[in-house]
Order: sequence, then structure tokens, then C-alpha cells
Amino acid sequence: MSLSKKTYKFIKKYIEPIAALCIVVGFFSPFAFRYLEGGTTAKYEVLATAGDWLAGTSAPFFSVAVSLLMYGAYKIQKKELRLTRKEMKQTRKEFKTQNETLKRQEFESTFFHLLELHHQIVNSIFFQSDDDNSYHGRHYFSWAFQKMNHSYKEKRGLYEMYPSMNNLSPKQIDVKCVQESLNDNFQEIEVNIGHYFKNIFQTLRLLDKSILCAEEKKDFAKLLSAQLSNDELNLLLYYCINNVEDKELRELAFRYGIFDTINPNTLLNEAHYIWFDKD
Repeated sequence: MSLSKKTYKFIKKYIEPIAALCIVVGFFSPFAFRYLEGGTTAKYEVLATAGDWLAGTSAPFFSVAVSLLMYGAYKIQKKELRLTRKEMKQTRKEFKTQNETLKRQEFESTFFHLLELHHQIVNSIFFQSDDDNSYHGRHYFSWAFQKMNHSYKEKRGLYEMYPSMNNLSPKQIDVKCVQESLNDNFQEIEVNIGHYFKNIFQTLRLLDKSILCAEEKKDFAKLLSAQLSNDELNLLLYYCINNVEDKELRELAFRYGIFDTINPNTLLNEAHYIWFDKD
């Protein structure tokens, strides 16, 4: 047992009773001396002398008792203050833990709600093309990407047919073909599934601003990526490329590896993923 604990136990056990005894003795001592000197017939001169003697001999002990009481009160208050601070620190720690738990639960609830909303958006997609064919749900993504792929190949064919008409590098030609094919199809895609991309953006933004650690964020990002088909991932990649005014979606998607599972062979050009990831 430490010295401070021993002192605290001693103060609690002995000093308070001693102080109470001193108060009782001090209160009754004048009457006791008067009784010993003759009761009601005692002469006050004698009592005065006895009082001086009592004050001279007892006052130091009373002073010591008062000092001990003050020291005891100080030690007790110091210990209680230390315990109070410890309890407050523990309370703050528990409150912080509870607050983090609530934030985590709130994030998970919102995240899975957005995933559910993602599936509702996909299932609600319906498009009827000019040739009277209708495309529902994920079939729309396959049709839209095939249409974009056809446009891209046509433009590549034109550049390859007349190579002397431009001074662009192969990469510059390819980027230009991608941009032109996106421009041809982007407005239609934006009208039909613009809300789909916005929901993915809000999901990634929620994940990025959460209190989760980096590894946990990647795990939730993998869960989001697992909900997307190959054609959805391909369209999302080219949507990020074309949407130059808002680079945040593209930055978040690459940061959390949404496109890590893309098969390069399914893109308009298998080199696109590497090119656009570095740009």
C-alpha cells in the first residue's frame, strides 16, 4: 500500500474522532475546572489563573489538532479531486467511444440504404431505342456500352484511314476518339442514368467522410464495387473520364479501387485503364 493511501486511511480512522473529542473537551473544560475549584463557590481569580494555565498548555495541542484537521481535509480533497478527474476522464473516454459507435452505426445504416437504393435505381431503368427495342435494368448498360464501342471503332477507323491528316500521337488519337464517342452518347446516357452515377458518387463521398480507418473504407468500397456488373464499371469509368467539370467522383473511384476488378479486355481499348488512372 502506498504512503498516500496509508495517510488517507489514518486520517479517515483517527483524525476525525480526535477532532470531535477536542471539541467536546474544549466545551466542557471550563465547567470541569470550576467544579474542581469549588463548584459554584469557586473564586473567579482562581478560575482565571487556571484558565491561563489551560490555555498555555492546551492551546498548542488544539493548534496541532486544527493543523491536522486542515491537513486531513487537504489530503481528502486532493484524493477526491484526483478521483473526480479520473472519473471525468473515463466518462469522456466512454462518451467518445459511444459517439464513435453511434457515428459508425449511422454510417453503416446510410451506406446500406444507398446500396439498396442503387439496386432500386438499376431495376427501374427502362429505355426504348429508335428501333423499338426496349432495355430494362442491367441490359441497358450492355446496350449503351456496345453503342459507345461501335462509335469509338468508327472514329478510330477514320483516323487510321487518313493518318497523314493529323500530327497526333497514338495515345492522343485514342483519347480524342474516346472523347468524341462519349460526346456522341453522353447526353443520352446522362438523361437515362445520370441519377445512377450521382447515387454512386454520394455513396463514395459518404465513405470518404466517415470515421472508418483506411482498411475499413477499402472493405466497404469493395462491397460497393461488387454490386456493379462489368458493363456498369466500364460505363462508370468513361463517365468519370468525360465528366471533367467534377473530378471528385473520378478521384474517389480511383482512390478506393472501384475499378480494380475491371477486365481491360472489355474496355474500348485495354490500355485505357492504365492511361486514365495515371492522368
